[in-house]
Amino acid sequence: MIRAEHVVYEVSGRTILDDISVSVAKGTTLTFMGLSGAGKSTFLKCVSGLNKVKSGAIYVDGQNIVGLSEKQLNDVRKKVGMVFQYAALFDSLNVYENVSFGLRRMNRKLKEKEIAEIVEKNLALVGMSGVEDRMPSELSGGMKKRIGLARALVMNPDILLYDEPTAGLDPITAAAIAELIVKMRDELGVTSVLVTHDVQTIKTASDTMAMLHEGKIVGYGTKEEIFAMDGIVKQFLEGSTEGPVKIS
Repeated sequence: MIRAEHVVYEVSGRTILDDISVSVAKGTTLTFMGLSGAGKSTFLKCVSGLNKVKSGAIYVDGQNIVGLSEKQLNDVRKKVGMVFQYAALFDSLNVYENVSFGLRRMNRKLKEKEIAEIVEKNLALVGMSGVEDRMPSELSGGMKKRIGLARALVMNPDILLYDEPTAGLDPITAAAIAELIVKMRDELGVTSVLVTHDVQTIKTASDTMAMLHEGKIVGYGTKEEIFAMDGIVKQFLEGSTEGPVKIS
């Protein structure tokens, strides 16, 4: 469903992603992990077409999105749902209005009753039934994450991109969100790219994994293969400060 081939992305002459090649099989989850600033979220923006790569190819459901026009990209984006790091809910809209926002924008033929049914169904799917009238300021961090996921799901995407979905959450809530990611994979069959530095989330939600370090992939494989690696990968997963990890 997603394949990156030798992707290079630069900003002002500085290489952020350096020769990135990965693939994500249909109905599986690829996790990008690494230190802050390694380029994880940048890769998600490249997959969604928000960042224009310098070279390489990115295939989404068989179509190379590199070089597409904005109109062509919007057609591809209909297959993709984005779950932002801090949910990115609209503060002035209640939960119902937030979750239905994309539906109204992308499908103007839907009647209000149909929209309400879709919103209700997807709120129930993420365990948030009955909160339609609440404002974002009335929600906890974990609730906002779930609402953000429901907003992505109402578009019935084939692909979900998660940007640090457990950031800022307590361990129990973070574990619940990780289990929810697994649920989306198992029950809906969605293909996912997950960006996180939370090791417990990595252990719970991943099928395959890639570790980015200073813009390069230094480890890539199944969960079992990654957890058997040494060097920087092992340091990251064990939270060790021993060795030559460079933080800049």
